[in-house]
Amino acid sequence: MLIGIFDTEHFETAYPLVKLFDLPGNSIIIFTNLPTALLLKEMLGNRSEHYSWIIQGADEHHVRFIYRIHNILQQREPDLFLYSTVSHNHLFHAVLLKLHPRMRSVLTLHAINSLFYFPLSLNPKEFFRSLGRKLLLKTVGELNVLSPNLKAPLQQKLPSPKKIHHIPGVVFEYKNKEQPVTHFIRLVVPGSIDGGRRDYLQVFELLNLAEKQKLPLEIVILGAPYREYGQGIIQKARAWHGVFCRIILITDGIIPALVFDAELNAAHFVFIPAVIESYAYNGIKEEYGLTKTSGSIFDTIKMAKPFLYPSALSIPADMASSGFGYKNLAEIISFLQAIFTDKRSYSAWNEKAFQNSLKYTIDQVRSENHSLLAGTHLYFLQLYSGRQYRHGGIGYSDIEAILLEEGYLPISLTEKYGWLSVMKRWIGVQQVIQRLPFESFVVCLLPVYPRMYKYLLKRLSMHGHRLIFMVTDIDGLKDGNNRVLVEELKLMQLANHFIVHSEAMEQWLKNRFPGAITSILGPFDFLAPPVNRQRFKSNLVCFAGNLEKSIFLNDLHKIGQVSFYLYGDGITDKIRQQVNCTWKGSYDPHTLPSVLEGSFGLVWEGDSIIGAEGSIGNYTKIIFHHKLSLYILAGIPVIAPVFSASAAYIRSHGIGWLINNLEELPGLIAGISETDYQAAIDSMQPIADELSKGQHFRKALREIIAIKTSS
Repeated sequence: MLIGIFDTEHFETAYPLVKLFDLPGNSIIIFTNLPTALLLKEMLGNRSEHYSWIIQGADEHHVRFIYRIHNILQQREPDLFLYSTVSHNHLFHAVLLKLHPRMRSVLTLHAINSLFYFPLSLNPKEFFRSLGRKLLLKTVGELNVLSPNLKAPLQQKLPSPKKIHHIPGVVFEYKNKEQPVTHFIRLVVPGSIDGGRRDYLQVFELLNLAEKQKLPLEIVILGAPYREYGQGIIQKARAWHGVFCRIILITDGIIPALVFDAELNAAHFVFIPAVIESYAYNGIKEEYGLTKTSGSIFDTIKMAKPFLYPSALSIPADMASSGFGYKNLAEIISFLQAIFTDKRSYSAWNEKAFQNSLKYTIDQVRSENHSLLAGTHLYFLQLYSGRQYRHGGIGYSDIEAILLEEGYLPISLTEKYGWLSVMKRWIGVQQVIQRLPFESFVVCLLPVYPRMYKYLLKRLSMHGHRLIFMVTDIDGLKDGNNRVLVEELKLMQLANHFIVHSEAMEQWLKNRFPGAITSILGPFDFLAPPVNRQRFKSNLVCFAGNLEKSIFLNDLHKIGQVSFYLYGDGITDKIRQQVNCTWKGSYDPHTLPSVLEGSFGLVWEGDSIIGAEGSIGNYTKIIFHHKLSLYILAGIPVIAPVFSASAAYIRSHGIGWLINNLEELPGLIAGISETDYQAAIDSMQPIADELSKGQHFRKALREIIAIKTSS
């Protein structure tokens, strides 16, 4: 794969991009200027010789450089073009992307509000700036943020959906070295001495407080001065003197990376006296950590250092445990005094910082950005999002939500009815075919009901796009309808990559399509919070689902010594008459895990309490019921058929018990000890966490993408 990376300002944010894509089989072209190139090459070391460098001339105008990039792209167009920083000439960058419409592009945003500032102005310069920002946002394919905290504010600003990646502004490369606390505590304040970013007066206030408390403190100001404010801070630092404390200045010009890293490594804490609100040239307010990236956080990650920060500053949640948030400087003094009194306690802070930095290794960053590394265009047919469900259909909309999070762009056609709408859907199909880059990946959940979507899938297959089917249901099998099954199999022929529930479904599929490549899902993801409620063993069994279709419920009165709590729509008079059944109502699926009562969750389908009777009873042998995930999330141990596809999973993970028929329930429950019951609950917790985060589908999807990409 050929990757282009553009940055003429921030070598430190371009560096993680280069490292991310430096993989066997990849070639990288770096478009930059000489000052940025020199610093970036210093960081990359000998590895820099492996990349192609396109350097902007000292006297070469920015627009002329962009035109030269266009000429290079005409000769050798990258599969992926990454903008690490664009702070000017947005209009010409938008034109560049417009001239290369099939090239996948990603724009990194350092600040959000300023980019979405589109004023009505008669000033030609401001008009073209505004137009350029708007066109670049519209033209670029995908976006990237350096901090996860910027994702939500960015999504709120976007007029239409775009994939938002999170490639952090740093990677952890194990360059850290623990500095034991001995005769003093050393703080470092990294970054340019800019009053719009950091309040350096806090440095002097902190030194004065430490001096009064006789706390040995050393503060290093590590960065070049910015304008008059920076020069004033340097003069103030040179004039400051103390008995117990001292201030060190390393502020001459552009600080070499080796010197910068060495000073960070020698520190005990990174001190971040951040200014929370900043204002761009146009007066637009940005909030550091929320709408604008706070670079000092990256320094703490890079060297695995604990840090001190204003509690009002938004920091990534995965870094919180290694940071001390202060409301005032006196709190810092108290905190540092405790560290100095018990010097060994610093090791715990250092270990927390190390563990947090491990979340930012290059391997970890790659694992979280697989869709970029695949170098492909990712789409899915959006058929279920926004619909209201009471049963297992919620699993479909959850899968589509995960696809959006994974960077897959939705494809949808108008759902209005009438002849005019049919024509609009047909035109929509033609537009999709024209718009999608060649060999795009398109994920689709089966079954597909609308005819125009089936037609779209056929056209996508004919045009060389790579289809991946997530087999959520096979209606022909479930309903015992051979005609429907034949139609479903015809649609399945369009793809040879499938995500399936179970090994049994995998075998069923491969018996019909011997060349099928599959990935197994296991329990469905369920995007709701896990429930940690204390439960104890009893004879109360809950069942959730479409009650009217669950014919076996009519015979529950034949099972003595067990009471049933029923949840869902379709309650019938016959079910209500069961003396051991109580209908608990119907709830929103994402609320249901938190309201389920009972000691066991029943997985059962079909017409009979005896065994797998009826088409849906036989269907149980190849599927994972969505209600299994519901019970796992609710923390309710499961009782399921021994002949079900999920039986092996339930047994191996110790999350429930298996039966041949429902008449075995009284004896089974009586034989379960409270110890075994609580062990099953404990075994469910890590699985519940996985399901609530969508990890099962993500894993299966990434396996399929990896197979298709390698092939």
